[in-house]
Amino acid sequence: MDSALPQHFRINRDEIAHDVVDGEVILINTTSGCYYSLRGAAVPLWGEIEDGRSLDELRQWAAGHYADPEAPAAVDGFVAGLVADGVLLPSDGPPEAPAIQRRVPPAAPGEAFSPPVVERFTEMQDLLTLDPIHEVDDLGWPHAAHRLE
Repeated sequence: MDSALPQHFRINRDEIAHDVVDGEVILINTTSGCYYSLRGAAVPLWGEIEDGRSLDELRQWAAGHYADPEAPAAVDGFVAGLVADGVLLPSDGPPEAPAIQRRVPPAAPGEAFSPPVVERFTEMQDLLTLDPIHEVDDLGWPHAAHRLE
C-alpha cells in the first residue's frame, strides 16, 4: 500500500465532468480535453469516491465486497492514476457531505472482481477544449467577441 497517496481526496469538480453511460463512467477534463472511460471495479469505486470515502475506506470496501485478495491493492493503483492526472485532488480531511447526488448505483455484494480499468483518451482534446463561451464579450454567447487587430 502506497503511503505517498493522499488518505483523503476529492473530485476536481472545477475541471472534471462525469456521468454513467451504459455501465461505464465517463470523465471529461474540461480544461485539458482528456477524457476517460472507467470500467470493471473502477465503476463502483468511483461511486464510493462520489460518496466521499477515504483511501482506507475504499480498501476496506473492496476487501469486503470482493472475495479476491487483489481487490484492496487494486484500489491504490486506481487512485494513484486519478491523482496523477488531476482527476482527484488531495484533501485535508473527509468532506462533510457528498457534494452532489451519487450518479453511480451501488455495486451488488458478491459480484466477481474485475480489476479497475481506466482508459485515457487524448485524440479529441482540441474539440473538447473548443468552447465558444470563452470567446465572447459582454454581450455573451452566441455573439462572438469583437477583436481589434
